[in-house]
Amino acid sequence: MILEAKKHGPVLVDPGHGGPDAGARGPRGLLEKDVNLLVAREIAAHLDATGWPALLTREGDEERSAVQRTEMAASVGASVLVSIHVNASIRPGMRGTEAYHRAGCPESARLADVILKRVTAACGLPNRGRKAGTFAVLRRSPVPAALIELVFISDPDEEAMLGREEFRKAAAAAVAEGIREYLGDESARTG
Repeated sequence: MILEAKKHGPVLVDPGHGGPDAGARGPRGLLEKDVNLLVAREIAAHLDATGWPALLTREGDEERSAVQRTEMAASVGASVLVSIHVNASIRPGMRGTEAYHRAGCPESARLADVILKRVTAACGLPNRGRKAGTFAVLRRSPVPAALIELVFISDPDEEAMLGREEFRKAAAAAVAEGIREYLGDESARTG
């Protein structure tokens, strides 16, 4: 497995938002930028532990533009870019996980599909589907890219889930397993 991983460039994990851009805020005050970073760190740790090198677009509470994030993918020779987010809605009852991919890129769609299936199965979340996204981090990415909206931070129950370390670890492991499956790691397909 480790030798196979070395054929690929690193996985670039993007904790969405950061710095003055906090993203969404949950009803109890949980900030998207903080959750995204915690989950992204877990994804990178899981990948590293299974022989797949991973890098983060930000290590702390820094601001990074979409251009900087996608330029990093090119400069490090990334295999894929996966951006981690949580959703929000003013409509009550919005729950579940959805994934976005770069329009017109079948590889990005496949990456989003495998991650979405892994996360919804592992965490018991409603699958809200895969969609073509117009997010700059997807449009500008030089490599297959997916943006995952783990849950709705605007939903009190899903915000509470995000506040629990065991949930964040399970979601992160599922994202990492989806990435490994996409990259052709046979142990991820059977594990």
